[in-house]
Amino acid sequence: MKKLLLPMLLLVLIFAMIPQQISASSQLNGFDRLKEINEENQVIIVNNNGGLQAVVTTYEKVNGEWRQALPKMSAVVGNNGISTKLKEGDGITPTGVYTLGTAFGWGEKPNGVKLPYRTSTSNDYWIDDPASSDYNKWITYSGNPTTRWNSYEKLKQPLYKYAVAINYNTNPIVKGKGSAIFLHVWRSSTSPTAGCVALAEENVTKLLTWIDPAKKPIIVIGKTSEINTLLGEHALKTAKKFVADAQMKANKLRGNYDASSINDVEISPQFSSDYSAAKTAVLNAQEKVNSLQNKQELQQGLDAAKTYQLRAAYFIDAVKVGQNEVTPLKEKVEDFVQNDSFTPELAESYHELSAKIKKDELLIGKVYGSETREFMAKALVMEAKIIRETVIYEVSIFELLHDINELISQNQQAAAIKELAKLDRLKKRAIEIKDAGNKLHPGKYPDLPGMKTFLEKYEEETRSNLN
Repeated sequence: MKKLLLPMLLLVLIFAMIPQQISASSQLNGFDRLKEINEENQVIIVNNNGGLQAVVTTYEKVNGEWRQALPKMSAVVGNNGISTKLKEGDGITPTGVYTLGTAFGWGEKPNGVKLPYRTSTSNDYWIDDPASSDYNKWITYSGNPTTRWNSYEKLKQPLYKYAVAINYNTNPIVKGKGSAIFLHVWRSSTSPTAGCVALAEENVTKLLTWIDPAKKPIIVIGKTSEINTLLGEHALKTAKKFVADAQMKANKLRGNYDASSINDVEISPQFSSDYSAAKTAVLNAQEKVNSLQNKQELQQGLDAAKTYQLRAAYFIDAVKVGQNEVTPLKEKVEDFVQNDSFTPELAESYHELSAKIKKDELLIGKVYGSETREFMAKALVMEAKIIRETVIYEVSIFELLHDINELISQNQQAAAIKELAKLDRLKKRAIEIKDAGNKLHPGKYPDLPGMKTFLEKYEEETRSNLN
């Protein structure tokens, strides 16, 4: 019976998971281009199909997936519906995608509101007079408002018991294009607004407590058929900004990864800072571009920025490996040369140095510009290669003698004798290399009598063991 229960339980779990997966997708309510929104994590959608009635749907991104957050809410819009707003007083609720401003109201601040909240008084006004320099601004004024403005909104009134400003016509403010666009409490479910979005008081407070400025909330207003287009256009506009920022920051790197002398092979603090900024900007832009449906053109622009960032990366990596990995090992081997002393540790350091030189040469090979590569090789690995070659045959002779002794210990006399025959050729080649090296770099390939004595003694012991 237990054997049957386990497969049945697995089937129950599998079928239980399927509706959840379908539900996660269906919660987009047809607004599939929400998936392109990458910068913001909260979206309020206000959509209608004409008239004053609208539906407000909220979405939140959780673990990288968009889900409906609150139950759908009824709303009302301008008496002339939702459209492109052209002028002050046209009774139109503006189509578009907007950020949210300050929450406000004369009622007690609801618990859990995370937006900046401002309590309104009888001295607070929102100015909708296109002739005023205060147009589309909250102004606190204790005098007679009619002597200062031709038109204004009193903020201490029933409709604004709870509200949040929608950042329409705010940056820059265009006089006469429309002002005081809020999400606020409605008069009734059948009363239009003058251009705002209005809901029942309980739903306004629900929204105010749900909205989290840390999640960069936006509000999307439009007809049902327009919402996906508005979402896509907003995502594209956002991605363009990020790509432009990446291009600007990457362009600042140009010239820093070029070297016209050995002295140019360095990473200044400013170069390092500019590179970090460019790398972050490129990564952020790529994230935004990846979410778009149509991204080919933007990707090409971003790839140009990546080219400069990548050139800088190769230059920086080569310098860091040269300075932080090659140089310390070069100095370690150099100490053995200067002290003219041979120990097994020298052989280990020699091989470590060889590996780091190879690593840096591979990086230098990726650096942009043949002249720059030439100066980088001189600055970062040339001295290390000379130091390595100074002891290349001392190390080779030591390791050959070590291998021969291993063969002797294994009673492989014939193999040991065969290997010993290589020794004379190796010693002869060592002399030739030092002579050739000193012709190219005078004094860089010194005789090392101390190491020579050590190796001669080791050879003598080896031959003795063989005999």
